[in-house]
Amino acid sequence: MALVLIALATLTLPGNERLSNLQIHRVIVPADPAFQREMRYQAWSLADVLSLLPAVESLAGGDETAISFVAADGYRATAPLRSVWEARKRGYVAFRDLGAGARKWKAFRAGKSRITPAPFYLVWTGAKDPSLPWPYQLVRIELAPLGEAFARAFPRDPAARPGFEVFRANCMSCHSLNLAGGSVGPELNVPRNVTEYWIAGELAPYVRNASAFHFRARMPAFESLTERQIADVVRYLRAMKDEKVCSSTAACEELVRARKD
Repeated sequence: MALVLIALATLTLPGNERLSNLQIHRVIVPADPAFQREMRYQAWSLADVLSLLPAVESLAGGDETAISFVAADGYRATAPLRSVWEARKRGYVAFRDLGAGARKWKAFRAGKSRITPAPFYLVWTGAKDPSLPWPYQLVRIELAPLGEAFARAFPRDPAARPGFEVFRANCMSCHSLNLAGGSVGPELNVPRNVTEYWIAGELAPYVRNASAFHFRARMPAFESLTERQIADVVRYLRAMKDEKVCSSTAACEELVRARKD
């Protein structure tokens, strides 16, 4: 279970009547990463959607705020608000697949399942930017202090910080570490760090391509990462075993409850 953040602002998307007042766009995505082909959507501009968040423009002017795109299954794509804000005119919150007819959405394969992006899917136009998230089944957008979003997962050891940056950009949407991050995949540090029970020499190959270990694993392959980047991630994970925020399941549950209260 991921730790609940103290949100500065939250925008819940399903059932939000303010969205119906926004201008509707027709968007072409030449190489959609979920469908692996050109897709056409009806969508709202991300700039217009973000404008529904209180004080978002003033917060975007600084470097102290994180934005999280939260999916129905617990996937949480978190990034500095400034970087998303600067690219906002290229982003669209899609609510209909124009090729799906009356069905509204076509399905695609994710691991061993076939799913749709419903209810909402954040897509981007223009040049591909790996720092921009593409969350589907999007239900909520949150703003939180940047330190609140990442501090518990940020390593004290400077040697582990390159690995943290790779982890933040590629892994933290699905996995939490020290209860900060997504909840699609398992927590990786508490109560036991992943390097404490994985065979040391197998962890890097697993990060590279989980499907080589688990047939149709939902975890994607990271073929674009260099050997150095994957080694940095493993080094980061190993370093964080000495920075646990809780050391037992009961203590972790208590920490989560305390933050909710």
